[in-house]
Amino acid sequence: MGIFGFILVMVISFELTAALPASTSSSFSVISDGFICSVVDGKIYVNNAYKGEATPENIREMKEYHEKTREWAKELHDTMYTTMKKIIDDMFGEYGSFWRSLHGPFWEAINTSGSEGNVTEATVAAPDPSEETEKPISTQFSNVIPFPEPPSFCKP
Repeated sequence: MGIFGFILVMVISFELTAALPASTSSSFSVISDGFICSVVDGKIYVNNAYKGEATPENIREMKEYHEKTREWAKELHDTMYTTMKKIIDDMFGEYGSFWRSLHGPFWEAINTSGSEGNVTEATVAAPDPSEETEKPISTQFSNVIPFPEPPSFCKP
């Protein structure tokens, strides 16, 4: 349940990250660590408090932050997709745990005959029972690049 909870939180975070930043030519927003940083019409606001005029360097830094955030979200999405695909394949792929859990003469014949339907000749070797131990799901979330730091001028 822990991995699915983590995935749900990450999907919600991804959706919020994708929906909240306003990236028009005149405004940019960052929501991070409990504060909101916005550049609107060349003015910097942190938690709705005016902090000063934005310089071209500030605008460049904000655009760079948004680009890094997009890269992070794409990498996270790709990692989640790969992990979920592996989990589904391990369950429902040929000799997956779901199919091996079905018992009875019909399913035993199907499991030993392969896709041809020839119940007298096994086409694929059955998995070794000694390897039937529960394998932990290995996630690759530790390989995802770290979430980017907000621009330097966005500190409250």
